[in-house]
Amino acid sequence: MKPLNNPPNDLPKIRKKAEEIVKKLSSTKNALRSWMPEADALKLIHELQVHQIELQLQNEELMLANEQIEKFNAERDKLLSILTHDMKSPLNSIVGYGELLVKQAREKDFEGMEKNAELVLQFSLRALELLDNLSQLNVK
Repeated sequence: MKPLNNPPNDLPKIRKKAEEIVKKLSSTKNALRSWMPEADALKLIHELQVHQIELQLQNEELMLANEQIEKFNAERDKLLSILTHDMKSPLNSIVGYGELLVKQAREKDFEGMEKNAELVLQFSLRALELLDNLSQLNVK
């Protein structure tokens, strides 16, 4: 049986299909009476109804679980977007100051190299701090 998560505009189709199934069940009941005692047939019908309700309950549980997964995925995507943004800034700074260091090394500008090396270190430590915070989130 397919899940009952159809849009509201499909309700007339669902109703028609349900009525067709009831008709088939009714004819099946009549056929069962011809070769099976009525008590046994009623017992089978009862078991089928119980099974159908169990399936509907399981379907509801699955739909709730799916909603929770979708909510989790949205929260994860938001977190990853924030982390990506926060990581880009220090990494772009490291790249920029690294390029300056290479240029200053070629020009033998040791004073500028020292200043930029300190900035590279500072931004590297910031990136490490962000990664450390992320790893602590995974542990929790």
